[in-house]
Amino acid sequence: MKTILLFLIIFFTFSNASSPGKNVTLQLSWLHQFQFAGYYIAKEKGFYKRAGLNVTIKEYKFGLNLNSILHEEKSDFVVGKTSFIVDKIAGKEIVALAAIFQHSPLMLLVREDSNIKDAGDLRGKKVMITSDAKNTAAILAMLNSQQLDLDDINVQKHSFKLEDLISGKTDAMASYESNEPLRLQNMNIKYKMFHPKNYGFDFYNGMLFTTQKNIDNNPDNVKAFHDATIKGWKYAFENIEESAKLIFTKYNTQNKSLDDFIEEGKVLKTLAYDGAGNIGTLNKQRLKEIANVFLVMGLINRDYTLDGFMYEYNTSNKNKIYLTKNEMQWLKKHPRITYGGSDWAPIHSSISSNASEGIAEDILKLILKKLTMGMSYEKQESWNKALSKIKNKTLDVGLATSESSQKREYGIFTKSYVNFPLVIASSSDVAFISSTDELNNKVVAVGKNFTAHNFLKEFYPKIKILALKNSDEALMAVSSGRAYAMVDILPVVAHKIRKLNLHNLKISGTTDYSFHIKSLVRDDYPLLVSILNKGIDSLSKDEIQDVINKWSSIEYVSQIDYNLLVKVILFFTIVIIILSYLQNRRLKMNNKKLEETLKNLKETREDLIASEKMATLGELVGGVTHEIISPLSVGIMGSSYIVDMTEEIDDLYNRHDMSEGDFKDYINDVRNTSKSITLNLNRTKLLVNSFKDVAVDQAIEDIRDFSVKMYIDEILLSMTSKLKQTNIKIDVLCDEKLVIKSHPGYIAQILINFINNSLIHAFKEKQEGTITISMQEINKHLVFIYKDNGRGVDLNVQNKVFDEFYTTKKGKGGTGLGLYIVKTIVECKLKGTLSFSSVKGEGIEFKVAIPL
Repeated sequence: MKTILLFLIIFFTFSNASSPGKNVTLQLSWLHQFQFAGYYIAKEKGFYKRAGLNVTIKEYKFGLNLNSILHEEKSDFVVGKTSFIVDKIAGKEIVALAAIFQHSPLMLLVREDSNIKDAGDLRGKKVMITSDAKNTAAILAMLNSQQLDLDDINVQKHSFKLEDLISGKTDAMASYESNEPLRLQNMNIKYKMFHPKNYGFDFYNGMLFTTQKNIDNNPDNVKAFHDATIKGWKYAFENIEESAKLIFTKYNTQNKSLDDFIEEGKVLKTLAYDGAGNIGTLNKQRLKEIANVFLVMGLINRDYTLDGFMYEYNTSNKNKIYLTKNEMQWLKKHPRITYGGSDWAPIHSSISSNASEGIAEDILKLILKKLTMGMSYEKQESWNKALSKIKNKTLDVGLATSESSQKREYGIFTKSYVNFPLVIASSSDVAFISSTDELNNKVVAVGKNFTAHNFLKEFYPKIKILALKNSDEALMAVSSGRAYAMVDILPVVAHKIRKLNLHNLKISGTTDYSFHIKSLVRDDYPLLVSILNKGIDSLSKDEIQDVINKWSSIEYVSQIDYNLLVKVILFFTIVIIILSYLQNRRLKMNNKKLEETLKNLKETREDLIASEKMATLGELVGGVTHEIISPLSVGIMGSSYIVDMTEEIDDLYNRHDMSEGDFKDYINDVRNTSKSITLNLNRTKLLVNSFKDVAVDQAIEDIRDFSVKMYIDEILLSMTSKLKQTNIKIDVLCDEKLVIKSHPGYIAQILINFINNSLIHAFKEKQEGTITISMQEINKHLVFIYKDNGRGVDLNVQNKVFDEFYTTKKGKGGTGLGLYIVKTIVECKLKGTLSFSSVKGEGIEFKVAIPL
């Protein structure tokens, strides 16, 4: 018998051990190095295993076609380049899961002593690049922007040997910033790098791909692999030395040194994160810009589409909630869920038999909106009735409760979505209660079977509990003297005291218990719990806090002795009077110094305005420069392309070998490319003209006549680089014929500061929003109204918005000078008036009136 038992133990042990998860394979695009550290970390740290995956990582072998490997299902996932865009447009069902490197490390490397100063100097030089135009598109685009094509350079087959560059066998070679330059540094050989991104061609690199078929057949595995991979990359870059040691020990097929891996990791980290600090982000607009380069190079057709190319649950769409196949099927079978709870304002309370409101209700609505779930409210006579229905499976969800062993017998709890302390309410003449033990042997009222009831019963058996129907009755018991105190959560107690007008009660202390509000789900609906938990996880702290703020205008005071408070106030009043008298004497004695200080302050303010003006100008320069590089590069490439086509058609004509089809193709290609050139050069012209006008006005404070609407358009065009990174729409309401005589430079400063203020403070990253700018002439005044529909400003800080150096975004782009400078310009420079108003959650409004 013992032998059989031992056999069974061994059998089940090995049976469990032999089920590591779903087997998947990942094909790398090169030999093992830090370029793939995130994948190694996800595997070795168990991130893949905990996600239910057994991942095999395959090192690159020379001659492999990564696209074929993916589509022949030899690997489930492939690390590749942006050239897969060409294959996607050609009809391959490729999906990009992530872009690990936001900026490609691929560049051309030359020795410093080669006298090659920029990419244009490579004409006639020996250059090692791979022959595949798709994979070297960024480098070819950079060369084309310098009016070079492959015929203008001596293309050599890439040997991947750095020694060929060192010895002079080649003048330049395609390399990775994270590899070859580090080796040259170790050999004390000076070098130069020509990055495509510095010529306007900023490609992604280290992209992770799979097929649409894999996503359709194994959506859970794909999502798990994506998430575990991103987790692995975050860990790798946060622990570069540890990751380097792992690669050095287990994946060092190139026999690199540990220091090589560490330095490689440091360089790659600078290329990985997007502007918001995320890893793996893909952006549709940027993918389109990359595709346009392939278009100009003739690798794709003009009518291309990138629909379905970007993974639905990529980092850039991280708030989208992923549901597994089983969860989606469950939702289809249960299109509408019922929920209910007790009247427990402001956490939850009934409005009618089929409607409710409160903190828990609003949070649930946020979750349902993201999940697109249907739910129906059913009013309950009491919390006990709701629990009974959940137990009997006639109610699906009990809203707003805490976890207990008794409820776990018939229900499953969701995650906590908000928590509050349990507080003690007593009559106003009771001193501060510093410990719950002070309630021993006293009558304490609670709602029957409420969390406070269970808490006191379990941990404070000496308290005489008076269990009543609800919190209202418990508070009334204290007010009438039937109970010494009552216990419930903070927002409920504060709300009820105010609502019931119980002026003889106050919050006298807190317990050592924090109430974590959850929902209780019937125990045969575990998938519903999983779905709701994903919804809870998707909520941001700001979203939850906004709900709490809506319902909880709570004034909670602890450890206050009001008699002592009166004495303290009286004492400090006397002290303040004495100090004020002494200070006034001192002020009178130093009046002259004060006048000098005010004079210096005025001069400082003038310097501040001038400095801010130059800072604004510098920002516009950077933004416009960035915007101009891309269309100019496309224009130059298009012109080069037309020259090449013309030479080809001319050659065919001279050899009498030109067909009618050749000529029609030539005309069509020239027409399309010319349109692209014209479009991009016109865009450049508009940018330069708008910047010129705004820049001149910033530098010169002259008064001149100008069209207000046209000038606003020029200002907004100058800010294109910043605005296009947001989802903010700007509406301009102004008569096209409105022409005024004023200081356009100051108008520009005001508008730019208003817009920057909205972008920094009013909207969350990638949040959609609207800015409205209205200009009209009324009674010889330019009336300028600026509005946004962002988060607004709290009432208690609205009087500080124009204060110097006041900001809520210190270290995050806010200096506290923008609106202060606006006020100074309007009132001191333009002799106008400025007003401000805001409603929390509904945006802001500035009104400026400038005499003309």
